[in-house]
Amino acid sequence: MICVGMDLSYTRTGIVVLETVDMGNDTTQVVLQDHVTFKFPPQEHRLAKIYATISSEFVTARHPAFCGANLYVIEDPIYGVFNKYAKVIPTASLKLAELAAIFKMFLEIRNRPYLTVSPTAVKRFITGRGDAEKVQVAAEIQRRYSIKFEKDPGNDLSDATALALWGLVTKGS
Repeated sequence: MICVGMDLSYTRTGIVVLETVDMGNDTTQVVLQDHVTFKFPPQEHRLAKIYATISSEFVTARHPAFCGANLYVIEDPIYGVFNKYAKVIPTASLKLAELAAIFKMFLEIRNRPYLTVSPTAVKRFITGRGDAEKVQVAAEIQRRYSIKFEKDPGNDLSDATALALWGLVTKGS
């Protein structure tokens, strides 16, 4: 099974492709197939440019695994974006919802299956704690699956990996 995890953000969106590979003797291994990050800076016609970017990146041969996945898992933006004082920032939540809608539209047009999952559920799945920090999630992914990204300053690729792992383990065949 191939699963794509999508940690959406305007500052740095992380997207990871994982695949389960049959190792024989009724065992499977999770293998990192590909990953990419995008930045979507504020600009005129932002939403159209985001759609054009993901269309050109996902449809080209540069990232063929992205188009043929069995499942896409998107982090649910509904739960809000928090500032350092733990207050929800409504405009940021709305912008993330717009970004998620663009990715969902891209997938729906291509008849690709996707699910959304809350950040809390994914953190609990990976670390056992729904309030785990991003660095804890990244450390647990490295410990359990030997997947680590050298250049992942915001742990966006690690978060995308956690989403894809959730999809493989909870929804995989």
